[in-house]
Amino acid sequence: MSTHSNISHLLLLFGDILLLYVSLFLTLVIRYGGLPSASLLGVHFAAFSVLFIAWLFIFFVAGLYDRQILLFPESLWQRILKTQAVNSLIAVIFFYSIPFFAIAPKTNLFIYLLVSFGLITLWRRWAGTLFAMRDSVQAVLVASGSTAEQVRERINNREHGLQISTHIYPDDYDVDDLYQATHEVIEEDEASLVILDTQNQVVQRGLSKLYNFLYADVYFVTLDALYETIFERIPLHRLEHEWFIEHIRRTPHIAYDTLKRSMDITVGGLLFLLTLPLYPFIALAIWLEDQGPIFYHQKRVGRFGEVIRIVKFRSMSTDMISKHVTRVGRFLRKTRIDELPQLWNVLEGKLSLIGPRPELPSLVGSYQESIPYYHARHLIKPGLSGWAQLRHDNPPKFAVHINETKEKLSYDLYYIKNRSLLLDIKIGLWTLRVLASRSGT
Repeated sequence: MSTHSNISHLLLLFGDILLLYVSLFLTLVIRYGGLPSASLLGVHFAAFSVLFIAWLFIFFVAGLYDRQILLFPESLWQRILKTQAVNSLIAVIFFYSIPFFAIAPKTNLFIYLLVSFGLITLWRRWAGTLFAMRDSVQAVLVASGSTAEQVRERINNREHGLQISTHIYPDDYDVDDLYQATHEVIEEDEASLVILDTQNQVVQRGLSKLYNFLYADVYFVTLDALYETIFERIPLHRLEHEWFIEHIRRTPHIAYDTLKRSMDITVGGLLFLLTLPLYPFIALAIWLEDQGPIFYHQKRVGRFGEVIRIVKFRSMSTDMISKHVTRVGRFLRKTRIDELPQLWNVLEGKLSLIGPRPELPSLVGSYQESIPYYHARHLIKPGLSGWAQLRHDNPPKFAVHINETKEKLSYDLYYIKNRSLLLDIKIGLWTLRVLASRSGT
């Protein structure tokens, strides 16, 4: 590890320590509505100083000082929030099992979690950019194919402290020559990261030799893992059955599924009640335009391939000859108001607030014949909003589009693999931002 890297990690540590105390001070200001007294500061700073030692240890365990978090900060906020949640649990146990400091800061801990999460995330984002500019890392890419080209182009076009200095195509070498060529490039470029395509046959046969670079302080990352990190999707064309066996399962995540269903009922129920007063006005606008029905029912494919019926406000004309989107319907679609009745589908358990978008049965039949592993997206409950809806720039609609649907599936599989309450919250907040800007499609 270079001297610059060591300095960066020390600066991160000192910055974290400073912000832990700053967050505590701000928490007390917020909690008590002004500058805290010296005695209040003293008792809290003494108690939390003991905790901060344990918390910093958790930071290390969570990988917040790993080289990877500086190079690939995409999931930084999730890691910090998870870490602070664990730290808060440690604090609760500490204060209630060791009442030495005579404080039990329930409200303070909640405020502290929010404040520290915000400050540390902002600090880490800024510090990561700063350290990337002053401590650039050279990487060697040992891979062939379109996925390797996409990764190289994305990395070298971004300013995040990582550059692929040399691209080695393993199919041009035998095992011994590949090891020697990689060794020479690492020394010449002073590279500290090697990106390996572990699906490549030459690389697979040479792993036992390439493994020796670990002793030269070289960090390894697989091509597929890096692709998933920087594109936040799964490289669909590289998937094999082993990937699904390792990462995807039908059995429930009991804790997560329980929390997710609770969130669907709580948030979905609240949104349903809050928007219910709008229904008479929406119904009147729809009826006045063409005197047709207010709601529209449609069959979609749900979890485990079950055909479900979803309900929406009607946005199409009733004229079967010149079928078109009505003026009112255009507004309803633009603002997503036409989907409000689906909150009832959420409450009855057919849909979730967050999940892959449910497709028409006719389209599902075509896609399952043409796209490998398409049925995997039906392992979880579909949702009103989801990762693919937000990330996919060219979503297919109402007709068979194989290539676009393959790309959408790559985002769906990313969500299925990485689904968590934190990711659901991120998608939910992102959806609200899109709706507020009226930029959704």
